[in-house]
Amino acid sequence: MNDNARTLQAAITTAVTRAVQDPDVNAAPEAAGPIIAAVTQTVLPDVLHATNNEPWYRSRVVLGSLMTILAAILALFGVGFDLEMQSKLIDLILAAAPILGAGYALYGRLKARRPIGR
Repeated sequence: MNDNARTLQAAITTAVTRAVQDPDVNAAPEAAGPIIAAVTQTVLPDVLHATNNEPWYRSRVVLGSLMTILAAILALFGVGFDLEMQSKLIDLILAAAPILGAGYALYGRLKARRPIGR
């Protein structure tokens, strides 16, 4: 989660917590957690996307640009991709990115020589 996502999540948490504590709002204070989770899960990705704050590897513009560059390089060697194939490759990259990221993080942790924080 980047700084913008953390800031937005903190704002959502503050707003919901204040709202459920307001005596004019018909909500129990213990409902704040589930409400925060639901609002964050629903709103946060849309806001990050709308403000171009998603990580570069989740950006369809970046991935589309990379696919265009790759297609141009491959075209120099006589290999071509139609638009449907490019779309499928972008979807594959989007599906694989979290798995590759988690694998890389796990690899880094296993190869680390020192405990975290030292």
